[in-house]
Amino acid sequence: MFDMIKKSLGKVIGGAFVVLLVLSFAIWGIGDVFRGGTGGNTLVTVGGLDIDLPEAEGLLDQELRNMRQRSGRFIERDQAMAMGLGQRVLSELISDRSVEAHARSLGLIVDDATLARMVSANPAFQVGGRFDKARFDQLIRSNGLTEQGYLQLVRRDELRRLMILSVSAAASVPKTATDLLWAYRNEQRKGRVLLVQSSKVDGVADPTDEQLAAFLKEHQAEYRAPEYRGITVLTMRPEDLAPEIQIPEDRLRQSYDERAAEFTKPASRSVLQIGGPDEAVLAQARTRIQAGEPAEAVASSMAGQGVTLQDLGSIAKGSFPDQTVEAAIFAAPVGGVSETTRTGFGNEVIFVIRSETPESRVPFEEARQQIRDQMALAQAADDLPNLENAVQDQIAGGASLDEAAKSGGFEIRKIDKIDQAGNDPAGNPLEPPLDDAVLQAAFNGAEGVTSPMNALPDGGNFILRVDAVEPERDRRLDEVRDEVRDAWLAKARSDRAKEVATELRTAVAGGQSLEQAAQGHAAAEVLPVGPVKRDDLGEANDIGPQTVERLFAAKPGQPPGEPLEMPNGYGIVMTDEVIPASQEGADALATEISGEVTSDVIEQYDQALRDRFPPVVHERALANFMRATSPAP
Repeated sequence: MFDMIKKSLGKVIGGAFVVLLVLSFAIWGIGDVFRGGTGGNTLVTVGGLDIDLPEAEGLLDQELRNMRQRSGRFIERDQAMAMGLGQRVLSELISDRSVEAHARSLGLIVDDATLARMVSANPAFQVGGRFDKARFDQLIRSNGLTEQGYLQLVRRDELRRLMILSVSAAASVPKTATDLLWAYRNEQRKGRVLLVQSSKVDGVADPTDEQLAAFLKEHQAEYRAPEYRGITVLTMRPEDLAPEIQIPEDRLRQSYDERAAEFTKPASRSVLQIGGPDEAVLAQARTRIQAGEPAEAVASSMAGQGVTLQDLGSIAKGSFPDQTVEAAIFAAPVGGVSETTRTGFGNEVIFVIRSETPESRVPFEEARQQIRDQMALAQAADDLPNLENAVQDQIAGGASLDEAAKSGGFEIRKIDKIDQAGNDPAGNPLEPPLDDAVLQAAFNGAEGVTSPMNALPDGGNFILRVDAVEPERDRRLDEVRDEVRDAWLAKARSDRAKEVATELRTAVAGGQSLEQAAQGHAAAEVLPVGPVKRDDLGEANDIGPQTVERLFAAKPGQPPGEPLEMPNGYGIVMTDEVIPASQEGADALATEISGEVTSDVIEQYDQALRDRFPPVVHERALANFMRATSPAP
């Protein structure tokens, strides 16, 4: 909510913003809103202020264009609506109207004198540094707005801006708070860790069978064998039949000819777009480019006259949404300049054609396999229902699953053992994996029973028989001896590392340094730590985040606490130095926190306004807007 308003808080709202606003509304195509509206198109009413269908459609179109530009692909309107674009646009407009309704309830206005100063100070309406009425009228008309409508737009936007700024002004954060937060986040510490590595400790002998048996009994749940089932599966998909289907050569060629457009890559052109404020300026640019000047140089030298340049990249014939623009692009000579063209957005442009890639067609020999596979798959899909019915009839008549599959030309798949996760007894995923629907049916069925035909998620059907059921059970020691032995040794070595670390901590508490305590212990070593901040994960030397936490919990020189478990063993931690936070960058944090608080305040303001001015929805018009397709003209 309020995304557009929040983005504008850090900017100066002046003449340039007003020009962009005018142009954007013209591009959105909602000039009629400022000529009295189109009655019956009200979507939502907020505090007596209407949100009309043309305005919402215009904002939706603009946001859709932005989505396409960001993604680099053409997103259809129905896709954007499914992604929630319609709801987002409505929420934005409702927030907008709520602020305006609040201002009206307080009796606040932007007076005529202020409005006149804003418009006259706009550089876009000036000639020689002074406001020019003719220039103003020309820009307003060229963007499809009336003077009254444009002034109403500027007045409303300025009023909303001032309301939001007045609310956000209260969102100040005390400097003391940001200073404390900065110091906490950026304080650094240095220290040392006396690490006892589990893998290097001595005094751990191989376990006896009795010890392994006791360990297995204590951790039996970790070594329990899951339920396994043996199954026979018959899958019936078009893909299973397609490889055996023969397609005559003449039909392949006929399909190739009928689908010529599919195998034809249209001509494309590399295009630069030159925009300008009017046809006269564009005519000057066109003349200079035709005379041999580079388009980039012409656009740069005429930027002061409102000339812009945009690289449209490669435009394929038949792909551009604006047919008038596409016609102009492909009517111009390669290496030349198009005639001045008015786009669907109402602005005038010319196009520089840099190069052309001719139309091309994939040869039949290259397309043959693709056509054959697609035709075979389509025929298989047509044949499949009859074959499936025949298989079911045979099973109903007493045939086994194997016999019915063979008569229908299908292959069965036998699986000796599989668990509910789709793994074999070694714990490896079955290859190729079974669909979840097949696994579920396999573990829901009874032993010896053939299932009814069930649908597969990606098309086709399956039938299966449960051949064997092996219930879950506790594994014996002889089945998991190696795994249990490794786990027992790992725990024993970890326990021994903790014992050694505890002994060394006692030595350090008695006056020895970490280095002195570590001498004579092959498994012990002293590692430097830092400087680190509180959010460090302790990845250096693999000491873990808990070590960093302990470093910040103790004072320099303080005796170490209890041994701390680490990824590779146990260690004792000592803090050696506290490095206060540098003040460089503290102002940036204050700005960040202020922005977050401002955002929270605006969100709360938005919700309060919605409670005070609840939106009234006009369902029929709203349903017309929220449908996936574009509105009828």
